[in-house]
Amino acid sequence: MPPAAAVGAPEPRGVRLRLADVSRPGLADGSIHRLVAEYPVTGIALDTAAVGAALSEGVYGEQLAQFAAEQVPAGDALLWAMTDDARTVCDLLAAVHDSTARTDGRVSLAVDPRCARDTEGTLHDARRLRTVVGRDNLYVGVPATAEGMSAMQALLSEGVSVDATNIYGLERLRQVLATVLAGLEQAAARGRDLTRISAALSLRVADVDAEVARLTGAEQGRVAAALADAAGRLLEQTYAGDFWRDLQACGARPIRMVWDTTVGAGLPGADTLYVERMLTAGGVIALSSATLLALADLGAPSGGTHATSSAAAAGEVLTTVERHGVRLEGIAESLEDRRIRELSDIRESTLRVLQDRLAQVST
Repeated sequence: MPPAAAVGAPEPRGVRLRLADVSRPGLADGSIHRLVAEYPVTGIALDTAAVGAALSEGVYGEQLAQFAAEQVPAGDALLWAMTDDARTVCDLLAAVHDSTARTDGRVSLAVDPRCARDTEGTLHDARRLRTVVGRDNLYVGVPATAEGMSAMQALLSEGVSVDATNIYGLERLRQVLATVLAGLEQAAARGRDLTRISAALSLRVADVDAEVARLTGAEQGRVAAALADAAGRLLEQTYAGDFWRDLQACGARPIRMVWDTTVGAGLPGADTLYVERMLTAGGVIALSSATLLALADLGAPSGGTHATSSAAAAGEVLTTVERHGVRLEGIAESLEDRRIRELSDIRESTLRVLQDRLAQVST
């Protein structure tokens, strides 16, 4: 069986994949290029944690030597290293971007997570990333906090494509959808070309599902599938409205729903289970390179037996969770706070590693 068959071709099943752990080593050794060539990879997200690991291993040696010689601060050095990688990956996916009328083939590069509760800080970092990368198929990843949503609307109105990250609940998803529509409306009012602006909404279904399983003992995967089903229906409702039809008439591109299936360690089989559950949900599945290869080894999962077949079925799964005394919106709030702390800690750790490496190179 050819490897691409393991996860289905982009058509007719509509499976699209986003690699969520890309950094310099995979670009340097050609492994990312091979995955893009062999599988329906239509998006990539750059990973700060992977950059930190690569820095520790000396992968960025030549560039670090230049930074050290020029006495570039660690924060600026990280910016230049990640934006260099972003340009490389944007160019790698340029053909996909062009062949899908600028809808797919996009690369997500996140703003500094320490700005997640700071609208102005997020705007400053996002504008800088867009300018430095200088590629049309860049998504600027912005955490879907209240402050982040204010930044998203402003960025979209300026013509910046946005990946709304770290969404954990349906209520926040509704708010982000409204934010995206408002930003596109403002962009249209300013005379911007909506065909060049795109938005993605990244729902961390695996994290929510794993937390519910931990609290209630529920079967892994059911809540993830139900959340994806409910989220997909919210997007369908948006597309059915006059507001979206007016935006579409102005050239608005489809909003991409991304199912983030990456989850912390300690869950047996979680690497492939969540991807299998999402195969019939449509949208884009975010997964690690290792998970993609593991799925290829397993064969072609159909995913059909896992999908919720109706709005009522999905609603029943989510209602059952609430009956166990678990408030899903409470979980969403808790996971959002936890994730922002984790990402901020990773950024701080990466900067410390980079500072140490720069000091070593300069001596």
